[in-house]
Amino acid sequence: MYRLDQHGFLEDFLAWDKKFALEQLEQLDIELIFTNKHWQSLEILRNFHSEFARHPSMRILIKLLKQKELVNNTLELHELFGPKDLLRTMSLLAGLPKPPHCI
Repeated sequence: MYRLDQHGFLEDFLAWDKKFALEQLEQLDIELIFTNKHWQSLEILRNFHSEFARHPSMRILIKLLKQKELVNNTLELHELFGPKDLLRTMSLLAGLPKPPHCI
């Protein structure tokens, strides 16, 4: 059992695993079949947060993902993770805290 905060985000960054991401995906009502691109994108987001103790801006995230040849632009990232609340969705699936600018 995972401990979640009041917004449904994982309380302990280190408790994250792929099972958690898949369980959260079921609750989001987004039809995704996770591929290697999804897992790599979440790992890049987790690594950034681990190193800098903050969420990247969308511009920085796209740049990091583009360097790994995962996506070329924001539209392609939306195609991977759904049409709305992109950084919030990715953070939730990656076991990160809620991004500070999200409602």
